[in-house]
Amino acid sequence: MMKNRFLSKSLVRLLLLALLPAISSCGNGGNDMNTSLVPILSGKSYGYINLEGVYMINPQFDEAGEFFDGRALVRKGNLYGYIDEKGTYVIPPKYVSATPFSEGVAWTVEADGAPTLIDTDGNTQLVAKDAEKVWVFTEGMAKVLTTKSDNSKVYGFLDRKGQFAITPQFDQAYPFSDGMANVRIGKNSGYVDKKGRMEISDSIMKCVSSFFRGYAIVENGNGDYGLIDSKGRLEINPQFSEIYPDGDMLIVATSGDEKNYGWCDRNGKFIINPQFRNASFFSNNDYAPVKIGNSWGYIDRKGKIVINPQFDDALSFINNKVAFVKTGDKVGIIDKDGKYVANPQFDELPRLYMLNMAYGIPATSVNYDVTTRYFNVEKAVDMVMDNVTKEGIKGITLKTPISKIIKDFNIHERNLYGSYGATNITSAELGKNLFATFSIEGDFFQDVSDGWWGTTSVLVKNATPKALHYSLQTTGLAIGKERKLFKALADRMNLKINSDKNSATGNYGRNHIWLTLNENEIRISMTPGGKNYTDVPDSTLIIEELIGNQTSAETFEGKINNKYGIVMQLLILGSDVSGTYHYTSRKSPITLSGTLDSDGSIRLEEKTGGKITGQFAGTYTPSEISGTWISADGKTRMPFVVERSNN
Repeated sequence: MMKNRFLSKSLVRLLLLALLPAISSCGNGGNDMNTSLVPILSGKSYGYINLEGVYMINPQFDEAGEFFDGRALVRKGNLYGYIDEKGTYVIPPKYVSATPFSEGVAWTVEADGAPTLIDTDGNTQLVAKDAEKVWVFTEGMAKVLTTKSDNSKVYGFLDRKGQFAITPQFDQAYPFSDGMANVRIGKNSGYVDKKGRMEISDSIMKCVSSFFRGYAIVENGNGDYGLIDSKGRLEINPQFSEIYPDGDMLIVATSGDEKNYGWCDRNGKFIINPQFRNASFFSNNDYAPVKIGNSWGYIDRKGKIVINPQFDDALSFINNKVAFVKTGDKVGIIDKDGKYVANPQFDELPRLYMLNMAYGIPATSVNYDVTTRYFNVEKAVDMVMDNVTKEGIKGITLKTPISKIIKDFNIHERNLYGSYGATNITSAELGKNLFATFSIEGDFFQDVSDGWWGTTSVLVKNATPKALHYSLQTTGLAIGKERKLFKALADRMNLKINSDKNSATGNYGRNHIWLTLNENEIRISMTPGGKNYTDVPDSTLIIEELIGNQTSAETFEGKINNKYGIVMQLLILGSDVSGTYHYTSRKSPITLSGTLDSDGSIRLEEKTGGKITGQFAGTYTPSEISGTWISADGKTRMPFVVERSNN
């Protein structure tokens, strides 16, 4: 997103205070800035004028930045691109966010993309997939923001190869300048070198700015600012309410309700006594703008007024020749005599152009950073699989007693009463773009006599879950990426995606996984698995034997029922009837196979000991399979019902 270019002087100074990169003696920090082309607003569009106010590139852009390395970042509509000094696109508008060029490279982000570093021809240099935000390169280092697994945000630094030169660990960080970066961990701040070693700590003073020409600004905790050198030694004791670098001098403001601005040297000795209501930079020029009363004029380096206060706003001189001034709501250009070179006709003062020209801070010209639009599916899968293992979910297995679950997750027994379906155990953010809910399903209570004529429900402490569920709600950048995440989870767990494309099933370890996709939610359900599970074509149904020690609580009909209580697991691939079913049959093992028809009919062939002993013909629904069993000789017919169970 473009930063607002309508900035006050105080905000520009605050930007400068926090974002001072190293600058060269020529004042542009080693970044090749073309100062002869000034982005200017006319009406609702930006164009570029020369220092005489003549348009060199006609107004046509919704936003326009300064030229660095022969390229300027511009926006038309919602997309950013880069133009050359003739106004021709050299990199077409295709980015949803981007930075100006700095040190020959710029960060860009395309729709659904990660921060991508490009050169001046638009060639990709690296992609920062794990970065949430990245800032422009200064001194070969780019500040980066990442999110940890516990959702805390930390800052570090990337090198030009895209590697972490300094591992993300800071609660705040600022760009490198003079070989050091201002960082903070908790309440402690200081300066680190390019290897991440703390060079200066804030044991005495709070560090509040980057280094600039060998010094940095510190604060004493009471709102008074001073100066330290590169060794951390005080050069100016904290005594001013504001300090801003201005070449070899400092703009300072006195403390108290009535602030007065003046200039001092690096030893704190006043060069121009504080006497002005406001002031801006000399920027290596002969004159500086100052506010006297309600108007702006210009003084020389001795503090003498050389252009009388008459303007509503004024900027520093450019190349010691001309300056932008504002009268009413229009902007013009004056020379050193205060005469108009270009009459007031423009609609915005180019403050950021001035900041870039004087200090070489391309970071603040249009965008200082870019934010990722990339949802890292593989990283999200890794986080999910940290919680969903072959044994269970979040450390809970299908054999974990409910008493332990209650203790481990600090849930109250009453939360399990009267619950139908799953009971939520815990919910929390999983990374930045997922919200995960863990729930369990089972019969955890038993009705016992209350000693009179009724019953009461009592928790069965050794009861175990019948199913575990892990639901993922997508938020932020994950919205719209649900299917990619669904497929990646299915691949990671080696599940077969069913013909409906919104579900996948299979065994994961000794358990059975049922993965479903529903709009912006993905649900992972884990139930006891069957023996020797193998993939079969989507249209084939297989019932595999699972011997259990329990008697089915489901209702069954026909002579097919008996006392042995053999529990059969029904695995239906390619159909929404997948799930665990209870089925009681004769003691001898049987195998059922057949096909499912699109009209809901089913025909199964029963084999016992490898021989066909009968057929099942009927219908299937998500809750049951019912129909008629017919013996192989056709002489015996029995109705049957197999009802779905969550056991």
